This record gives sequence, C-alpha cells and structure tokens, in this order.
Amino acid sequence: MNDWISFRPKLADTLKNYSRRDLGADVVAGVTVGIVALPLAMVLAIASGLRI
Repeated sequence: MNDWISFRPKLADTLKNYSRRDLGADVVAGVTVGIVALPLAMVLAIASGLRI
C-alpha cells in the first residue's frame, strides 16, 4: 500500500517547467495537425467508398 502513497505521475514533473510559450507552440502544432488530418481523413473515406 505504500507504493500508492509515493506514486507521482510523470505529467506532474513535466508540467512544472511548462510555460505559456510552450502552450502557444503546442496549440499552433495541434491546429496544424488538425488542418492536415481532416482533409486526409475525408479523402481516405471517399477513396474507400463512403457515400456522403
């Protein structure tokens, strides 16, 4: 039971040094991936025979 008391998620250590600049870069990267992934998913759906 002592293992649960000393458990610390890696995310807690990672977010300790996380800044607004990092957040901005991550948001831009996420939007960029979304802009690329959505049309690609639509093309693959149409190519596989999905009727809209």
